[in-house]
Amino acid sequence: MNHRQAILSGDLYPSDPSELRALVGKCLSMAVSDSGYPKAIIAPHAGYSYSGPIAAAAYAQLSGCRSVYDRVVLIGHGHGSPTYGVAIPSDEFFVTPLGQIEIDSLAIELILKFPWVHIAGDQHSCEHSLEVHLPFLQETLEDFILVPLIVGHVCPSEMEEVLETLCLDEKTLLVVSSDLSHYHTHEETCELNQKTALAIEELNIREIYPERACGAYPIRGLLRFAQKHRLKPKTLGLASSNEAIGFRDDIVGYGAWGFYNAR
Repeated sequence: MNHRQAILSGDLYPSDPSELRALVGKCLSMAVSDSGYPKAIIAPHAGYSYSGPIAAAAYAQLSGCRSVYDRVVLIGHGHGSPTYGVAIPSDEFFVTPLGQIEIDSLAIELILKFPWVHIAGDQHSCEHSLEVHLPFLQETLEDFILVPLIVGHVCPSEMEEVLETLCLDEKTLLVVSSDLSHYHTHEETCELNQKTALAIEELNIREIYPERACGAYPIRGLLRFAQKHRLKPKTLGLASSNEAIGFRDDIVGYGAWGFYNAR
């Protein structure tokens, strides 16, 4: 069996299981849980000392529904060489210090019918945008299987087709991994965070682009999916790397959102 090993434990998050559980638990304890079960969340993917509290703002929404979901579709931006389409792994399990997570091979087979979906294990082997989410998922959910996707340049309609294939089941949670703007001043970052939050709240696909969110392509697909299924977004938190490193001019924005069925 092929296992995608954790490559960033001890760097972006602790490698010791007890220390990792304690840090995730601390971040979650500081977050506020909303009522209702989210169909989807957006959360950042930096080191936990930078974006852990904002990621927890999204994952805290799962506190009352640990057993609701049995599958997670986890979509992240590829930080390696630019690629087109959706990359799926060749592995059967992803591994973290908290244990292994089974890959949903049947779901993978379903989306391989799309010409913009391809197997690219090398892209997954060194990508952090998915890995940093796994301990949060392991601590907030019970048993689940995983559909990990890395997205490059892809049309919103193409991304939506993938989501329509994978995410209609009520027991499937969609997680989009994305940081926000990069390397601006504090004032510029705050302004861009607010603009991105407004665009997401209004399901405004045209105002989401890579300069405002590195996960722009999967977010665009999520917003199109949300429009079709009448999901209501809610901003759960906004921050920047300034909160961890002090005021500088080369900072990164972070945000968390939940998407809920309209009431």
